[in-house]
Amino acid sequence: MGFQCLKIESKDPRLDGIDSLSGTEIPLHYVCKLATHAIHVVFFHERSGNYLWHGHLRLQGHMDRKFVPFRKLQFGRYPGAFDRPELQQVTVDGLDVLIPKDPGHFLEEVPHSRFIECRNLDMTRKIFTNTRERWRQQSVNSAFAKLRTLIPTHPPDKKLSKSETLRLAMRYINFLVKVLGEQSLQQAGVATQGNILGLFPQGPHLPDGDERTLLNDPGPSHEAP
Repeated sequence: MGFQCLKIESKDPRLDGIDSLSGTEIPLHYVCKLATHAIHVVFFHERSGNYLWHGHLRLQGHMDRKFVPFRKLQFGRYPGAFDRPELQQVTVDGLDVLIPKDPGHFLEEVPHSRFIECRNLDMTRKIFTNTRERWRQQSVNSAFAKLRTLIPTHPPDKKLSKSETLRLAMRYINFLVKVLGEQSLQQAGVATQGNILGLFPQGPHLPDGDERTLLNDPGPSHEAP
């Protein structure tokens, strides 16, 4: 016995208001199962505004609600909208298909993809744009939070603004580049006694103020009389 498939269709919301086409149904989901295995095929449709849309997986009264555990399916609990991804062609079992070039970015959009249909086209675009902007802002904040954990500060839990985080990150990167450069010179054997490359006098390396701390001012130095 082969796969059993369930087909979900619905009216095309893009055709609302067009008397001759309104009510035309389009495929939204296919759910196929074989024994304990299930395959969920989601149809993405182009919408004005340069994004892709998928519909709600809404079961009809005559459909078997125990066909598969629908609540565990990742797509279909509500309609979704996604940025149009850049596609690349791959071959699967001799069949050429197009997939997102950056699947990771596409999957990151899933938790923030909920779409609200609106009769007013401008309002629909505004809702989608606002949702997408909130997701992008959350992504930026998450990236800054991760960057802050990589920058040594004193005290360690000091709160930093975004500009402070970027400034200290650049200083820290420059510091690490300088350290790695000195280590490379020493390992390559180009550092000679008394000078480096015969150009600059070489003495014991003492970290300057910027290298001792990335955030705090060390204060005025005190020399013994």
